[in-house]
Order: sequence, then C-alpha cells, then structure tokens
Amino acid sequence: MNKTILLSFLLFIFLLSGCSKSMDYTLLKEDEIKEIPDVLKYVNELQSKNDKYKGYKVFNTSDGDKIVVISSGIENKTLKINEANKSSSDTALTVVETEITSGHKNSYIVVKIDEIVGAFYVFERVQYEGSN
Repeated sequence: MNKTILLSFLLFIFLLSGCSKSMDYTLLKEDEIKEIPDVLKYVNELQSKNDKYKGYKVFNTSDGDKIVVISSGIENKTLKINEANKSSSDTALTVVETEITSGHKNSYIVVKIDEIVGAFYVFERVQYEGSN
C-alpha cells in the first residue's frame, strides 16, 4: 500500500514538472534599448528597411539573459505580452495588439527573459469581432 502511494506521488510530481508555468519577464523601454547596440540597430532596421517584417529575433546578453524583439509588421499599434510560459520542453510568449497608438512604422515590443528552455515560440492572440 505504501509503495502504491509513493509511486502515485512520484508520478504526480513528474507530471507536474512537465506542465507549463508562467515566467517572469521585463519589458524594455526606449532608453534601455538605446544601451544595447545590437538591439537598437535591429529596432532601427524594423523602422526603416524592414518595416513590414512580422516575427522575432533573440539576442543574448552578457549576463546570460535573453532579449526578444517581436515585431508585428503593422504600423502604429502597441504590442503587449498577454502570456509568458515556460515548461521543461519549451518557452512561449503570447503577444496581443492594442489600439493604443505607438508612432512606430513597424510596431514592436522588446522583452527580457532569464532563459529559453527548449523550443521557443511566439504566438499572437487575436480577438475576433462578431455579432449575434
């Protein structure tokens, strides 16, 4: 009986370790972006010659963190992080566009995270309008 309980408990712990959990992140502001030359150069490219590019690029920092620049390819929208999750097999950020104007030719958001575990994904949360 005790072995069954112990096995059940260990299986439960193993299953929980594979589940995703939310992770901490920091949104970098314009003045913080200016302090990171590679990121600043990329953001400037998104505003000039790559102003229709929709995607992301990951940068490594000297202290081991990751900086992710996510662009929407759409003008004048503000992006925000809806969800940030990490599991034992992947890391995912979910982005949503807001109606707040950004003044950017290619709307973007710059996110600092401590690590990327396994595969990395960026999802876009889309809100559909409808009527009954």
